[in-house]
Amino acid sequence: MIWEWMLFYAVPAILVIFLSKHFTSFTLRLVIVHIGLIASIFLFTFAGAGLRETFQIYPFIFLCVSMIVGALILVRLSPLYIASSFIQEYCILLAAVFVSQEVGMVWAAVGTGFIYSIAHMTDPSRWGLKLPMTFAWGICSILLYYYTQQPMLNFAMHILGGAILIRTGFLYYGQGQYVRKARF
Repeated sequence: MIWEWMLFYAVPAILVIFLSKHFTSFTLRLVIVHIGLIASIFLFTFAGAGLRETFQIYPFIFLCVSMIVGALILVRLSPLYIASSFIQEYCILLAAVFVSQEVGMVWAAVGTGFIYSIAHMTDPSRWGLKLPMTFAWGICSILLYYYTQQPMLNFAMHILGGAILIRTGFLYYGQGQYVRKARF
């Protein structure tokens, strides 16, 4: 399973990082990243990976509130970022659940979180802060899912945290024109 995880998750991530370095357009780099994420999701799904969830009202309410707050924070960017958050979280959770059967959830969280953090280097600004922060988020997110089995919590936290970090310019510092155009 480790080899499949590498083929389904690590290899697409490395290809995406390599390909995105050859394009100057930030938008095109984001499209390439999301194509890689969606390809990984399809590969894991075809391999039989899936998330367990029992519907609970509080995670659903938190998700709805985070989507509204995220929309208020990012304005024009919010529909795309909300969709991106779902894609990113679903991919890292599938990858971790898939490989955890062989290495355990903690090591699955570390490995998957590491690849997740490296993938955020398509915009290398502030990498000294961004790399450890996205690495920690990847691990915490995966472990949160492992203990709660509520992916809606992960989606909600990703939307809310990411919207704040994008709005403040922390995640995409060099791409401020996209955020500055969005006014309250």
